[in-house]
Amino acid sequence: MGKYIVAIKHFLITLLIALIAALGHASSSRSETITPSDVYKVTEELRMALLDLRLLDLESYESQAFDVALRHPRHVMQKVRKCHMVISKIMQQNGVSSSPLPALHSLREIRPLDVKKGVEHLLNEVRMIGPVQQREIEKLEGKLPNDVYNNLKRMCGALSVEINSSDVYRTAKAIDENIEKIARSRGYEFTLDDEPSFNKSPHDVYQETLSFMDDLRILALNPDFAIPGGVLIPDRLRTKEASSQDNLALMNDALAETDAIKYVLGVREQTAQLSSREEKSATDVFKVIRHAHNMLQKIIDFEARAEIEGSVE
Repeated sequence: MGKYIVAIKHFLITLLIALIAALGHASSSRSETITPSDVYKVTEELRMALLDLRLLDLESYESQAFDVALRHPRHVMQKVRKCHMVISKIMQQNGVSSSPLPALHSLREIRPLDVKKGVEHLLNEVRMIGPVQQREIEKLEGKLPNDVYNNLKRMCGALSVEINSSDVYRTAKAIDENIEKIARSRGYEFTLDDEPSFNKSPHDVYQETLSFMDDLRILALNPDFAIPGGVLIPDRLRTKEASSQDNLALMNDALAETDAIKYVLGVREQTAQLSSREEKSATDVFKVIRHAHNMLQKIIDFEARAEIEGSVE
């Protein structure tokens, strides 16, 4: 009988220790919960630091339209990457070396904490450019990923840095590689002939990228390719010719969506953007995004054919 009592006591003590550990872990998780409001606060710190260094054109920042499309953390993280590229250019101009963004906690789901760490990294790099005033920014509750996205978009679009076709080309190549990986994951292999392209403008690139995203949205209607919220296509430019800045913003959205589709298909291999500084033209960018678009259309055709053949059987 005594042995049973000892065993029960031992079991209860072990159970109590496990419960305490679990509660401690839950408490720790709650304390690390980061909301879009927390991230927005850091973006405001970044904005004020850029103003201190006279790098931010306030008139340009305030004149940019608010994007009302429903953004997910994956879109916000891609905007952080764009801002990192722009700020890296400024650092290079000032003789300061930039470092890579922090690694993501998970490729499956980008969290506000990942975005916050990315923005904090940007803030630390800006502080390396020159002295900035230390100030306490009030946290505004109720902010959404859209608010964070728009603050970053307006901020990085108002920095005095030239975005050229070479910058856009690197993102286009990453999209092209993602589509190749998506095709391979479905067992598709095909060779596409290079289409001759000449004298393309940034606006031609923009229109081709929009067409690519329209087809990407069609692909994501297939349950096998479905991603949270579907493929998001931003408002189209209607009042001006597209610039390389516009193309980079649109391609970053396309890259975020192809990354998400790639993940739902079980592809865990990340696509690294090129670091080459080789000069590229708008025609070079057009060729790459057209190649990605042609592959995408092939995938859509193969999937439709497989569905028809499956329904016949």
